[in-house]
Amino acid sequence: MGYSGSATDWGRPFLEALSKDFFVVTYDARGMGRSLSPDNVADYALSEQLKDVESVLDHWGLESSYLLGYSYGGVIGHEWAHSSSARVEGIAYVSTTAGQKHYVAPDAETLLTLAKPPGETPIKKSEVIWRICLGEEKFQKHRKALEECFDALEGRLPRGLACREQLRIYGAFKWRSHSKSFKQLIVHGNEDALAPLGNAYNIHKLIPEATLKVLDGVAHMPHIECPEKLATCLRDLLA
Repeated sequence: MGYSGSATDWGRPFLEALSKDFFVVTYDARGMGRSLSPDNVADYALSEQLKDVESVLDHWGLESSYLLGYSYGGVIGHEWAHSSSARVEGIAYVSTTAGQKHYVAPDAETLLTLAKPPGETPIKKSEVIWRICLGEEKFQKHRKALEECFDALEGRLPRGLACREQLRIYGAFKWRSHSKSFKQLIVHGNEDALAPLGNAYNIHKLIPEATLKVLDGVAHMPHIECPEKLATCLRDLLA
């Protein structure tokens, strides 16, 4: 899942659409949702987060899998595919970036607001982030679905330390070529203001063998905006 997100943020419609044909595993990153929230900043290091991916796969007895790396999750997916390529069948990069010189960033004010969203309550802070991800019109259209995701957290809010480390890792991320060839898919909305479409084109330049699918009229949350369409894109990868 993306920055500060948990497994509930995928939304029921998307998971149900994908689960029609595949065994789907989601998990909460450390410091999010039902996962542990360590007090030591070192416990949020990228290496520790990759161990979490390994633990999840081992728990389900999966020798290998396809990965969906959404937004910040694209960093985790890429690094896992680099360090543990033998366990990767394919990877989908959704609404994410190749990092550093390949990163097409939104304006500075948007990034600052994302890092410290204003609001007197957690739901108000979440609404600020949703508006950044979707814009006002799409936020209002999908507000009920977003609130259902929030309610499913049952008060388990993301920890500030974990969020700060996610931002640090995201900023330090540098694309590396994979040693193993596997299926790769890039999916991006052409109205994404948080991770502009140029990020998808830059990833495609680095992996031209990947399939690039641009979703018309979609912003930063395709799993909420067009769950069936995103699931169809992933079926093509898994076919």
